[in-house]
Amino acid sequence: MVDRMSRVLRDVSNVDPIYLYVPGSSNGRGGIMWIAGDQTTIRRRIAMHPELSAVLEKSRDFLPPSPYKALITTDDWPYLYLGSRHIPVLFYLLVGMTGLLLLRSQRHWGALGLITTWNRTHCHFFFLGAAFMLLEVQNISKASVALGNTWLVNAVIVSGVLMMILLANMIASRFPGISLTSIYLSLFGLCLALYFFDIARFAFLPYGIRAFAVGSLTTLPMMFSGIVFIRSFSMASRKDEALGANLIGALAGALLQSITFITGIKALLLIVLGLYLLAMLAKPATPVSDVVGLSKQVRQ
Repeated sequence: MVDRMSRVLRDVSNVDPIYLYVPGSSNGRGGIMWIAGDQTTIRRRIAMHPELSAVLEKSRDFLPPSPYKALITTDDWPYLYLGSRHIPVLFYLLVGMTGLLLLRSQRHWGALGLITTWNRTHCHFFFLGAAFMLLEVQNISKASVALGNTWLVNAVIVSGVLMMILLANMIASRFPGISLTSIYLSLFGLCLALYFFDIARFAFLPYGIRAFAVGSLTTLPMMFSGIVFIRSFSMASRKDEALGANLIGALAGALLQSITFITGIKALLLIVLGLYLLAMLAKPATPVSDVVGLSKQVRQ
């Protein structure tokens, strides 16, 4: 982390920064302080204060010169605490614990036995759940570039998700015969557009307008995926199994987000697009009679 911070400051100021070690004391735990900027002025000021010069000399003994080899953090890969692109052990432990829970479920409820009997409908809802959760996680990580504070980001994105779900229900109710092909194409196009769009462009806007723009744009694909879910769920003969498959997919999507430690955040949109494509390929065939029945059901 010391090397990474030094390299970032060097790349920004084009001068090797000075960093010193502040030992812990009754005033605090101590740490490392970087001094960047006009090095001539900085060194002149340090020379005027013997105590500061002594601290700096001790720091040179404690901290070796920075090799400037650490991977630079970016908006797409903001993991300051990772030494390289890899998935931390903690996430492998999380996957292992999830597997143990599934094994326990198999013993008590036969959960894994149900998964082995899945058909196209179950797979369809599984992919929808995984893509939806992965898209939400990607939005929260990506929106922080423009919105900053973690709690405000969560509030904006979750509010955007709820708004898009309401819009999806309204559209599905008023236009029950809307073409699912056009919905899927719009969904794919939005995922690709968001992949190439830089959310940081909104950073100059007033916060209220910025929050609305970021929350609406990043969650817009969820409106189209919501329409797909509504149509599919209405036609599912076993809604309990469809919902269960969707929730298991959401769990898989949440675990899959750890791949950003290797690929970066933006790449998740391509995975989301692939999952929605699999959902489209796995959708069950819909007889004409079911479409008519769905139209009546939605209007009621």
